[in-house]
Amino acid sequence: MVSQSIYGSVEMCSKIATRHVLMHLSLASLACGITRGQHDLLGPVLHHVLQLFTTNHINEESIGPVMVPQSSYDLRCLYVLGKHAILPNLPRPQVQLVHNHAYEYLKECVADLLGHGFPICDINGNQCGFNLSMEHIHQSTAALKIYEQASIFCCDVSNVLCLYVTEWSDGFDPTSGAKSNRGPCWIKTVTISPPPNSLDDLSHTYPIASGYDTDSHEAVEKLFASELKEFCNDKNITFYSGKQRYIMVVYLNIFATLQDQPERCKSNYLMLGGSQFHLQ
Repeated sequence: MVSQSIYGSVEMCSKIATRHVLMHLSLASLACGITRGQHDLLGPVLHHVLQLFTTNHINEESIGPVMVPQSSYDLRCLYVLGKHAILPNLPRPQVQLVHNHAYEYLKECVADLLGHGFPICDINGNQCGFNLSMEHIHQSTAALKIYEQASIFCCDVSNVLCLYVTEWSDGFDPTSGAKSNRGPCWIKTVTISPPPNSLDDLSHTYPIASGYDTDSHEAVEKLFASELKEFCNDKNITFYSGKQRYIMVVYLNIFATLQDQPERCKSNYLMLGGSQFHLQ
């Protein structure tokens, strides 16, 4: 099977070493249990490992051959559970507990987005307003209002990065557990100034809060509103831009709030309309 997979014929099977057969069978077993996205990661990993063993060139700044993990213990120590492992030492935003909700500050999301240097669609006064050929969000009249508010607040808006944010929230049921006792959850996300060709990507979307759907979310909404107010009233909110490679003043305001009918009713303390006041 290994010979036919590699060479397209079984005639070469006697010339393949046993250790090579075992390696390919192990990779086949691994490939069966991972997702398509993990397949895309596994290929480059094998390529880098092969380069380590086939090249004899070592840079002048290199300290020598790099250790390659060869067991599950090595994988845990180097990447997962060790004191100096990579994953536990990755920088991550600080998550706060707010009235039984996990909450991530909006500033952390903006800092992550700008720090990575992702392309963003900032609002420019020259590209928005009453334009008959309007095609994108940053050209809309709502974007123009955000830009005008930034112009009133900041004297020199040319040196300010004007961003918009779209918030979305909804409840959902976990896929596990009995239907009558699943413990419905609630999540709130923000999408920050995605470019027109990345509206459906997740690179600009952050889960900012989560909790139980049956709990009151008022404390979370108040905290989020206070953060937005701070972005609109504080001229000293600055972030490092990985794309521009310098510190920039950021003005950010809400562009749209997306909710379905039951979520809007709960957020605005309205009765759930419809037949006999049931959910629609």
